[in-house]
Parts: sequence; C-alpha cells; structure tokens
Amino acid sequence: MRFAVLLSLTGLLPGLAQTPPASPAPDPARMVAHDCSADGTVVNAITGAPVPRARVSLLSAGAQTTSLADASGRFRMEKAPCGTIQFFARRAGFLENVTGLGGLNAERKPVIIESGGAAHDIRVLLTPQAVVTGTVTDDQGDPVLGAQVAIFSSRVMQGRRTFQQTGQGGSNDLGEYRISGLAAGKYVVCAHLNPGAAPLDLANGTTTGDKCFPGPLEANATTTFELAAGREMRSNLSLPSVPSVHVRGTVTGLPRARGVALSLSRRGAVGTTSNRSSPVRPDGRFDISGVTPGAWLLATDYWEDNRRYTARIPLDIGGADVEGLTVALSEGFTLQGSVRVESKDGVPPPRTQFGVSLRSAEPIAGGGRVVWGFDGTTFTLADLTPGVYRLEAFTVGSFHIRRAMYNGRDISREDVPITQASGSIELVLSDESGSLEGQLEDREGKPAAGWAMILEAGRSPRNARSDETGRFRFPSLAPGNYTIYAWDDFNQVEYANPEWMRRYAEGTRLTVEVGQTSRIKLTLKQAPPQ
Repeated sequence: MRFAVLLSLTGLLPGLAQTPPASPAPDPARMVAHDCSADGTVVNAITGAPVPRARVSLLSAGAQTTSLADASGRFRMEKAPCGTIQFFARRAGFLENVTGLGGLNAERKPVIIESGGAAHDIRVLLTPQAVVTGTVTDDQGDPVLGAQVAIFSSRVMQGRRTFQQTGQGGSNDLGEYRISGLAAGKYVVCAHLNPGAAPLDLANGTTTGDKCFPGPLEANATTTFELAAGREMRSNLSLPSVPSVHVRGTVTGLPRARGVALSLSRRGAVGTTSNRSSPVRPDGRFDISGVTPGAWLLATDYWEDNRRYTARIPLDIGGADVEGLTVALSEGFTLQGSVRVESKDGVPPPRTQFGVSLRSAEPIAGGGRVVWGFDGTTFTLADLTPGVYRLEAFTVGSFHIRRAMYNGRDISREDVPITQASGSIELVLSDESGSLEGQLEDREGKPAAGWAMILEAGRSPRNARSDETGRFRFPSLAPGNYTIYAWDDFNQVEYANPEWMRRYAEGTRLTVEVGQTSRIKLTLKQAPPQ
C-alpha cells in the first residue's frame, strides 16, 4: 500500500524573476455585509427529531455568527454575514456537521443570502455518534486495569484499503472501556497493555498479549464489524497469555554521539499505538524484551549534525527469540532536481505556483527537506531516506506535468526505488493541453451532485466535483487516453486495487487532444462501502 510522505515542494514556475511581496490583501471578513438573517431547526439526521440546545454557527467568507438553539431545536440569527453560507452545528453526543457547499447531509445546495435578505427554515442535520463499549479481561477472566483500547476504521488511502486508528481509551478498575465520537463505518477494536504494565511469567516465559476483534490488523483490511450511526456496540476483549520473546541484534553505521533508540510498532495499520522500544548501547547492541507474536516493523529515526539516519525492517515474530539481527542505519542523502518548460507558443508560464510531492510505497518512510534555486528552475531534496517513491505534481493555469524522469523512468507514473543520490529528477511542464467538460446524472437522468474521477495510466486520479446542475470540468489535461468514472464519494474508491475496480467500477474511455475540449455525460454510481 502507498502512504503519503511528509514531503512537499512549492516553487515559482521557471522563467520568473523573484518579485517583492505584494501588499496585504484585504480581509474578506471585513468586506462581508452583516445585515442578513437566518432561522431554522437542528434535527437528528437519523430520526428527524429536533436536537435541543445545539450550538449553531453561520460562516461566510471568514465572518461568523453563533446562536444557541432552543429546547425545540429552533434557532434564529440577526445581523448575520451575507453571501454563500455554511451552517455548523455542535452538540454533545453528535458528530460535527455542516450544511451548504457540499456538506455531509442530504441538503447539498449552497445557501446564498444577499445583503438585506433572509434565509428561512434551514435544516441543519446532526448525526448521532456511534459508541463502542466493553470490558477487558485476562485469560483467567479477571478485569484488566489500564489496558489501552484502540479502534481502527477501514479506510481507503492512496487507492487501497487499510486501517487507521480513529479513537482510543483505557479500561478502568472494572475492566470497562468506552470509545465515543465515532461515525458509521467498518471497524476493528484492539486492546493491549503498555510495555512494563504487562505481567511477565518468568517460569513459563509468557506475558499478556494483544487482542483484536473481529481479527488481527495484519489479517485483512476487510475483516471488520459494521457500526451504524447512532448505535452502541459492545465488544468484550480477553487478553491471552502468549510467549514473551526478545528481539536482539546490532546496529551498524552508528553516528558519533550515539543516543539511538529502536522501536517496534504493529504492522497493518496507520497510527497504531501498540509498540515496544529499546535504546542502543554504545557498542551497537540492543535488546527489546516483552515482544509478543505478530507482524511488527522495527524502525529508527535519528538526527545528528543536521544529518538523518534511518532504518526500517519488517519482522514476523513467532514464539521464539529473534537473535543476531543486523540493523544498518542509512544516512539521508540529497537528490538534485530541475524544472523545464515546453511551450508551443513560447509563452512563459503564468505567474503562479506549483507543488510537487513524493509519496512512499511503504509506511513510516522518510521524507526530505526541499531547497529551491533562486530562479525556481532547480531544487534539491535533502535528507531523503532510501525507499520506493512516486512523484505527484500539481499545477494551475494552462500547464500540466508532461513527465518527471528519474534514471530513465517516469517517476510520476510508477513507483521507483531511490536508495542513494544517483541521477536527478527532471520535471517537464507543458502548455500543450486539452480539457474536459461533463454532466453528472442520476439513474433517472436528473442532474446529480457527485464526483468525476479521471484516471491516466500509472498516475493518481484527478477528481472534480459537480455543481448543483451536475456540471464539472477538468482544465489543462495532458493529451492522451483516459478512463473516467462518476462516484458519489471518491474517498471510497479503491482505484489502486485492480480486483475492486473490475468488480465495482464502470468507466468510460476517452481521448484528450491538444487544444480541444472533450464533452461527456456520466451516470453517477454509488461506491460500495467495505
């Protein structure tokens, strides 16, 4: 699976001289008229019942007015800001929500109030939170105090489904836990004891292990339980007695000052808190004790004299000690980059900005520090760590990324290993573009609000949201062949999973030509939740 690396570049398009900063722009909030009014009701999105005493905020171009709903859920605002409006509502026991401008509720049309006008009978929907509760016991059935309980949601990241920690809590003296504030979705709940808190049976060489329901995180990102909006589910977790093993070895490539520490974290999820750690001795040896069976990632990040040292080793640990492990620290390196423009008219790029990011094929991968040349045509990526990366670039105006070559491979279209400072990245911008306009409709042929997703071979998708009439547009597309899809929620689309795409996706092929605007009509499809 692919994960975002904490690396982003932003630079002036090449060919532009550095210009002095412009005068500060006017504050939009000060320019908004405040002679509008609004009234409405806050209601439960599931039952439709009024939600009493919710706090409602009206926001327009940075200006905000807040009101408290009464016991019947009714609210009214006077001297409110005008323009295109968003309504926020908050109430204990409910998820935060917003109406207008594509909010999370059914009323997706923008709320627009002109100066001196009023908006009446606004319905602000609040979705009740879901809750997971239960008890944590040991293998003898006794309650466990201080167990760390985490809940992981099944989510799509970089086009593949994985787990991400969504909430956490601790068990009390009765072994009880409660995790609230959850949205509807698919989850796995796990419990563990922190290192040092887990009892160690020296005679049997065992300790208290982790427990997940309905299955371990590393098993399958679709092995989950369903949690409905506003519902409470109970899951009792019994922590097993498992072998307690050591992970021992030696770290090579140590910097002068030492002070390096290694950590073991569970594989299979982003943001997991279950981990073990150990300092590295001056002679390079380490010993991580109390490790339980499972899939782990051994990692370290260390900085000295502005240099970065890293290591990443996946481990599958059973019931026996891991001995003689060699962990070789890799020093961060610097990679050179350049930007070149190909323009059919010889017109310089627009006076704007573009961004570039590297995305790693591995979790917890290293990033880099970006330094741009004076004229914006060269850059360096310092403190990069070895890994497999793909480059993504974002432009505005009439230019697009034609290619991004690294050692003869287009790193914007495929994952490329970068293990040392060999070669350089050349970004090529071009204004030989085409465009695409389209219409989204529902199954009955009526205009629909949703997302158009366009895929080009090897590259991450581009998404465009349709307006209230169903219209959408993709400007500045590179000439070539594409496949386009229409989804109600692109966040649920596993575009990097070929089997998922074969089963659920219904794409339309099209060709974009230079200087031409293609037009298409699409039927909206619901992305199946997993």
